Amino acid sequence: VRQATGAAKVDLVGFSQGGLVARTYLNTLGGGGSVDQLVALAPSSHGTDTSSYQYLDTLDRAGSWTPIVCAACAQQRTGSTFLADLATTGDTVPGVRYDVIASTVDDVVVPYTSAFLQDDAVTNRTLQDSCPADATEHDALPYDEVALRLIANALDPSTAAAPAC
Repeated sequence: VRQATGAAKVDLVGFSQGGLVARTYLNTLGGGGSVDQLVALAPSSHGTDTSSYQYLDTLDRAGSWTPIVCAACAQQRTGSTFLADLATTGDTVPGVRYDVIASTVDDVVVPYTSAFLQDDAVTNRTLQDSCPADATEHDALPYDEVALRLIANALDPSTAAAPAC
């Protein structure tokens, strides 16, 4: 994108494990110098304890096929080797702005607060901060008008508007 546009830096938007992919690029692959901002929608930043993964564990007691069928499940589980390795680099890298948007009723990133990053460069918020009655769960977040407005506001504060609840 930088080559095609001539931009010195780009903004990244990542949903769910896309937030972890972006952080891996920033933290371990040296991408911090080419990124201005990361907006992460319901990232599993510090893992998830969701029951759907426990269900997979029940089906696969030996643990032999779950990582093949759902490698992302294994990586996003709280305490995974992937998350432990990423944690060694910290939540953020200098020079990049971070916005994390989560839903208090997320049914995949459990608890929802594990989405949040810890650093002064981070703005953590929930949909419910803007619209208390918004009950959008994980899979519907990329289609939720409130979430989309919060993403747009983060990317371009000069055109920020309150979400319509």
